[in-house]
Amino acid sequence: MDAWVKYGNGQKLWDELYAPFGIRAFHAGSTGTQMLGWFRKEIRSLDDLKGLKFRAPGNQGRVLQKLGVTPVTLPGGEIFPALQSGAIDAAEWIGPYNDLALGFYQVCKYYYSPGYHEAGPNLQLMINERAWGSLTPDLQAIVRTAAEAATRDMLAEYNARSGPALRALVKDHGVRVRPLPEKCWWPAARSRTRC
Repeated sequence: MDAWVKYGNGQKLWDELYAPFGIRAFHAGSTGTQMLGWFRKEIRSLDDLKGLKFRAPGNQGRVLQKLGVTPVTLPGGEIFPALQSGAIDAAEWIGPYNDLALGFYQVCKYYYSPGYHEAGPNLQLMINERAWGSLTPDLQAIVRTAAEAATRDMLAEYNARSGPALRALVKDHGVRVRPLPEKCWWPAARSRTRC
């Protein structure tokens, strides 16, 4: 995403998209590739997804709904109690670094990857266009540089901390990290094999 924004015309398109709203935005953070989520039971086929209540907001929820999942939108602080009570069967949050701290492993032992829904989630810095235009070029350069530094620093932190967190989830808490079965997500394989 950072490469596209900076070198692939992404910033120009972003500027055009936000211009009618009087906003200037910059890429200012990334948590890296997210996990698909936590599940109370193992997923071996698409049939195993049917009927699950899955904390999966937005586009991910809409995609999963087409597979028979009931998407549920919950704020972060309500995910663990909902998993614990059985109000939901599965949940996505961010990745090992954050998920370890929230204790999802206490209820769910299956942790699936990759998160197709957020292959490179990004945060943004938004500035009122008039305020942006009032800044001198050197101050604008400082803002751009600070946003770029925030992006690289956050991604570096997530990459550095997620590996040890994932190791702790597996070794210390017995979490089983799994990919979704290939026959359920790879179109060519799906055409040959019933999921």
